[in-house]
Amino acid sequence: MTGSSVRYLEIFKALCGAEALPNVFLITTHWDDLKDETIGYKRDTQLRDHFWRPMVDLGSSVREFRGSPDDALGIVMDLVSKPCVELDIQRRLIQEQTPFALTPAGQLAMPAIASDLTEMERQISLLEALHTASGTTTPTTNGLITPATSSTIELRREAERKRNVLRRLLS
Repeated sequence: MTGSSVRYLEIFKALCGAEALPNVFLITTHWDDLKDETIGYKRDTQLRDHFWRPMVDLGSSVREFRGSPDDALGIVMDLVSKPCVELDIQRRLIQEQTPFALTPAGQLAMPAIASDLTEMERQISLLEALHTASGTTTPTTNGLITPATSSTIELRREAERKRNVLRRLLS
């Protein structure tokens, strides 16, 4: 698992809370893509023993999904047979009226969102510097949007979306 995948797993765990983890199924997929199942079992063991161990120790289940309707139905039936539980984030946001940024999940997510935003702004600055150096300081060249200006425009939009998310989460 990559660093960002591990971070997202930690955020997911915080959203659920320890009491809800017995209702979490961690599903391995793409078994039918493997030429050698030994590789799949090694990856499965690595996930179980390393990345998923804290969640498994708190009651989460690991299941294989091999792409069949029977596999899917079995997973769904096992999941719906579990008792309903309240997620930690539900309790904190709704019952306790805690702002998201002050919840355990928020404390993990907010730095990640801010870091993503900082990286986007760095990329925008770099693209704008390239535009300036090449003499294309306007969003279009001869009325046509170039791939470079298209990237800058898209990054600006995404950065603005992230800024809006941060503002909402902090309010």
